[in-house]
Amino acid sequence: MVEYSIIQVAQWMNGTIISNENTERNIRHLATDSRKIAFPETTVFFALITPQRNGHAFIDDAYKLGVRVFVVSQDTAFFQLEQAVFIKVHDTLEALQLLALQHRQQFNLPIIGITGSHGKTVVKEWLFQMLQYDYNVVRSPKSYNSQMGVPLSIWQIQLTHNLGIFEAGISQPGEMNALQKIIEPTIGILTNIGAPHSEGFKNNTEKIVEKWQLFSNVKEIIARKKDVELLPDNWFENNGQKIHTIGSSPDCSFYFFKIEKTIANSKVQLKYQENEFNFIIPFIDDASIDNAITCICTLLVLHFDPIKIQNKLFELHPIEMRLEWKRGINHCFILNDSYSNDYQSLQIALESLNQQKQGEKLTLILSDFSEIPQEEATFYSAVFDVIKRYGITRLITVGKNITKYAKALMDADILHQYFDSTEAFLKDFHGLHFNRENILVKGARVFGFEKIVETLQLQVHETVLEVDLSAITRRLKYYRSLIAPPTKVMVMLKAFGYGSGDAEIARLLQYN
Repeated sequence: MVEYSIIQVAQWMNGTIISNENTERNIRHLATDSRKIAFPETTVFFALITPQRNGHAFIDDAYKLGVRVFVVSQDTAFFQLEQAVFIKVHDTLEALQLLALQHRQQFNLPIIGITGSHGKTVVKEWLFQMLQYDYNVVRSPKSYNSQMGVPLSIWQIQLTHNLGIFEAGISQPGEMNALQKIIEPTIGILTNIGAPHSEGFKNNTEKIVEKWQLFSNVKEIIARKKDVELLPDNWFENNGQKIHTIGSSPDCSFYFFKIEKTIANSKVQLKYQENEFNFIIPFIDDASIDNAITCICTLLVLHFDPIKIQNKLFELHPIEMRLEWKRGINHCFILNDSYSNDYQSLQIALESLNQQKQGEKLTLILSDFSEIPQEEATFYSAVFDVIKRYGITRLITVGKNITKYAKALMDADILHQYFDSTEAFLKDFHGLHFNRENILVKGARVFGFEKIVETLQLQVHETVLEVDLSAITRRLKYYRSLIAPPTKVMVMLKAFGYGSGDAEIARLLQYN
């Protein structure tokens, strides 16, 4: 894993070191949230200041967890903490961006940069699903596309990666310039221009001009023709960019002349470079069809064989099927992430499991990894290190490779059970005695872990009450936006949540 000295980090951020110990410690990890620190010995904590909270107030929390390097913009009494190193900067968010920019410049790899009003995250995740067996891909976690999220995403790039896929989101003019410098994409995708985040722009032309800045140094761009036409007439003079337009008119680079929906899928026909192609998309809703079309066009630009693209389309699954909480048997809770398995997504899933602790026992059911980007023993050593950091109490491995390394590398105080296959696991399921556990199910697609989820899941009646925790979070943030930043918020949860999940709702609100 790439690491940098404190002195190097301070220089890149134009910071001044205020130290109570020597500065020999190296930096591997970044943190902006004191609740999400897994490797404190090699972490630098950024005390970001947002309209909601001042990160300097959480320095003590991070220090108690073992963090000893902090980036601050305010003088603080914590300067007296023993063994701590403080880097004083003018603006902590700007410092985070500068550090990520310098980190990006250490690598020469193709990067797909995605922006637009809708579909950024879905297109990013679907491209990852389609390209993960051809490249060692690094991508934005979740929807990390903001001024803070992009630097944290770029920091994940390592020497083993040979393709990056990152999304960039903006809400007002002047924001994309910083993100472009950090991402420095080599291929650009504009999903579309629509209504979201329009409040900060006069019109769609101003919005697309701002978003297009992400593609300043990009030679090939994939975009809808209707959106490209919003740009000023002289926009493309002498810039050498090749624009692959998508649309339903013959003058488009990707001319989609027929889209036909059936009960289970959609059939699309298109012409590209004088050749006609037919693809079947395993979705029938307009948004999914639109996002799948973007992925098809991107893979054609990357010179993938059409038959291979079709096979990859059949393997796509809805993004909401990832990191989905389900009620399980015997008072268990299941975090379903059973459709992909790579080191980056494992960390994200473990963080989500740790965030929503429903009890004391944390169980991980983990398969062999499909792609290993480095020497196998080194890779699995890093995997088991992060598992230990997140407090897993029970590990169930499925697959011969991961089981071999787990036997050699796992601590004795973590209960380890192992199986050669998913079928062997299911055969012995009742002997595993799951009870009052939070269970993360994380497996490569070929292992068919959805069968494990179905077995663990509590069977319910057809009538279902669905509680949208994301909507609750959005409403909390909305009401918080109406009050002065220093004002504290206390939420009252009445009558045990009227049966809608009092513990889950209380835990979500407390976290936010």
